[in-house]
This record gives sequence, structure tokens and C-alpha cells, in this order.
Amino acid sequence: MYKINTYDAFSDILVKLCSSVQYNYIYVSLGSKINEARVNFRYPSNDLNLKSNAEFQMIPKFIRQQPVSNKILSIIIDDFHDVELSYQHDATIHNITKTYKNITVITVDHLITQKSIVKYLTEILNCIFYYKINPTRFMITNFICFKQPIDTQLQFENELPVCIQTIMDTVHNGYYDICFYQWYNYTYYTYNYIYCYKKFSFQRLLSIQQINGIFKQILKYDYLNNANSESITKYVNTSHKNTKKKWELFLDNSIDFVES
Repeated sequence: MYKINTYDAFSDILVKLCSSVQYNYIYVSLGSKINEARVNFRYPSNDLNLKSNAEFQMIPKFIRQQPVSNKILSIIIDDFHDVELSYQHDATIHNITKTYKNITVITVDHLITQKSIVKYLTEILNCIFYYKINPTRFMITNFICFKQPIDTQLQFENELPVCIQTIMDTVHNGYYDICFYQWYNYTYYTYNYIYCYKKFSFQRLLSIQQINGIFKQILKYDYLNNANSESITKYVNTSHKNTKKKWELFLDNSIDFVES
């Protein structure tokens, strides 16, 4: 694992790695560090909790499932000022890369702001474009979310995805415009899911309340996964066509990064 804390150092190591290794997939995560062992939820019940999925935020299951012959680069950008959490992060990444030896990790210890993400993401997009990384082989996912945000944090949460998508739409004429995925945040049913921001952000606003209602009706106190999503599909197939359409859009644009 490469650990760096400045933009210049990141730029240097990124170019060095991409010029010496032909990567089959490059994955970037923002705000994915481990903060807690388990996560508590207040809906649909006050006594629900799940194991933290942070290690899969950093290196998703669909990355780990790739053939061992594929060379993977995972870039983790977050603020690692807490020494204990930083040690825990290092140990987690060490264990993962010990098992998946085809994965190389760059950890960037840097506070994410709208200004800093413009610099880092532009550098990443320029580099992968130069080394001819196809959009199907690249993803950036934003996991920045505050459990009990104050007004300024909530504003940042709302503005950051828009800022990221603007960069994706602009750099190299939007060549990587559908490569940005956004986490569903601390919502119990979709805790392990991300969605394509470009394709689904607006539709999500229109449909998520109804979809969550279906989750509560069908899943009760179980969280959504690849197995029980079939029960949702069976239910919506007997529902109004608009409900079925909303569910199909959800499935088409969402990824379970823990089980997929």
C-alpha cells in the first residue's frame, strides 16, 4: 500500500504506477475509511444494527471477484487524522491485499473539499484517459455522509455529488460521465448499495419513498440483498406498471457492493 498526504506526491505515484502497470480496473472511493465496527439505524426500527461495510466501500466485492490475472488499482481518499483509525485502516488493507494480491492500493490522507476534489479527480481522469482506461473499467464512488449533520455538513453532502458530476461531465468532454456512483447513505435497506449518479439521481428522488415503503412491507426488518430482491420483483410484477418501472430503474442503476 502506498500512503501519501499531498497532491504532488499523489500525482507522482499515480503516473508512476499507471506508466509501469497496465491496469484492468481503477476504482476510487471518497470518505470510505472505517469509523466504527457496527452501524445503528433508527428505521424501520430503533434496535437495528449492521456490521460496518467500510472495508467493502474501499474495495468492493465486485473488485475482489475479478480474475486474479486482472491488475486492480484502488485509490482511497479520506481524512485519516485519527491515529487509531489510521492503524485500523492499514491493518484492514494489509489483510485484503494479502488475500487479493492483484490489488494495489493508494491511500490519500487528505481532507475532501469541493476545491480539493476538483484537483484530485481531474488528475485521475487525465491520467486514466492518457493511459486509455475504458469507462467500463473505471469507477469513482462517494461515501461521504454525516450521521447527524449540522447545516454546513448537510450543505456539503448535497453539493459534493453535484461538483463531482460536473467534473465528470466536463473533463475530456464527459468521456467518463457515467462512472460516478453515489452511496445510498445510512439507510438500512440500501446500506450496501450505490447508484449511478448521472442516470439515477433525479429518478431516485422521485421513487425512493415508494421503494422504501415496499421494502418495509416485503422485507420487514431484513436489509436488501441479491437474494431477497427477487421477492421485491415478484411483488412489483403484480403492481401498477409505474411501480414496476421504478423498481426496474432502481435495479438497473444500483449495485450491491458487499455481495455483488
